[in-house]
Amino acid sequence: MNKKSETDTIKKVAKKTKSDTNKRVTKKTETNTNKDINKKVETVRRFFSDSKASNHPVKEHPISKTDEYIRNMYFDMLCVAAQYESDDTENAFTLIKRIMSACKNVQPFEEYIRRSMELTVGKTAEFIKQCRDNKLCEIFFVDSLLISCSNGTPNAKQIAFLAQYGDMLGFKKAEMTEISEFAAAILKQDSDGYQKILNKNNAYIQEAVLCYTKEFVEGMILNTSKKLYYYSQNFKEFDNINILKDYDEIKIENMKIRLKQKEMHISSVKNLILENCYVLSTTLCLSSIEKIKINNCNFKWDRKPRYTYEKGKSNVYYCNRAIEADLYNSK
Repeated sequence: MNKKSETDTIKKVAKKTKSDTNKRVTKKTETNTNKDINKKVETVRRFFSDSKASNHPVKEHPISKTDEYIRNMYFDMLCVAAQYESDDTENAFTLIKRIMSACKNVQPFEEYIRRSMELTVGKTAEFIKQCRDNKLCEIFFVDSLLISCSNGTPNAKQIAFLAQYGDMLGFKKAEMTEISEFAAAILKQDSDGYQKILNKNNAYIQEAVLCYTKEFVEGMILNTSKKLYYYSQNFKEFDNINILKDYDEIKIENMKIRLKQKEMHISSVKNLILENCYVLSTTLCLSSIEKIKINNCNFKWDRKPRYTYEKGKSNVYYCNRAIEADLYNSK
């Protein structure tokens, strides 16, 4: 091989080596760039998830009324439920963050995740005790069901895990089935379906899940042997509330009640609360009411309301923005 050929060969090898090196550098750069982009995307996704949680908090959740010790255990155990036999925890974690958003003095979410990985029999037993002592059993079981179903139907192991939890919380099989029906109505956001399962015997569940049902139920949201509660998130109009009686408390909130050619009767009630309502009726009859609180309501009717009471037992609190008829007492 002559000198020129050797030189040409060396140049070709050098050129190829340089080309291969450039390709490797380019590929490495692209890989690093992709990793950087993925990290940034994950950061943005976490921001979206956190923003969704903070923008849509689960208001008035029972856990928000407890102390920090119980609250921390509660979120630890929800994180256990979210991660058990699940590879996709994004929706479950978002729900937990929504509950956290309505609570004060919460810890960083990563701290709850860390502690959930350190679960012991002793910690579980203490949590069960606190749930029973603080009447959190129903809402925790509902939360666990919602979390386990956040990506669809839970698998067999998740169902078995939930059943064991329910048993430890003291629920019988029939009670677990009933609580599951409430959770299903919440997942479906089914107002009519929810109202069909209300009865005097499941008052303990009705009260526990108000933090969820107020987001979608229109009309009767609670009906127990002692309490009756009508509510509308969207100030919906109702025309079928006519006779309400024999309750310790009746509350009607955020509703438009239009009773054409009808009377509205409320009687034998210890505590009546009307809040942020518009009432259009021919006659409003209130009898045997011990205490009335009316706040931020509008009334319009043809005849003034009749209100009878037992002497010495009646207290009326009246605070309205635009009243077209005055409540008055008739002995």
